[in-house]
Amino acid sequence: MNDRGVTMTLSPAEERLIRALRYMPESRLRERMHRLMDELTAFMQSPRCEAIQADGVPCQTVDNDCDLCAHLSDMLERIVKRAGS
Repeated sequence: MNDRGVTMTLSPAEERLIRALRYMPESRLRERMHRLMDELTAFMQSPRCEAIQADGVPCQTVDNDCDLCAHLSDMLERIVKRAGS
């Protein structure tokens, strides 16, 4: 990993997330978490069903799978609920 000394303003939620990721001990679990975060943020940057456009198209392309988006949203909600237990 590269410590470039990047300076940016973070919201409290972003700061908590960054700290949590940085202070995880080196392990396979940390590597998996980083991969998951990379994939999750990439997916969320290109929203699917929930980002209805003015023309009625749910996202930037008609090729996206709305069922997959709904399934992943449900799965994330279950993970959040389970983690809070």
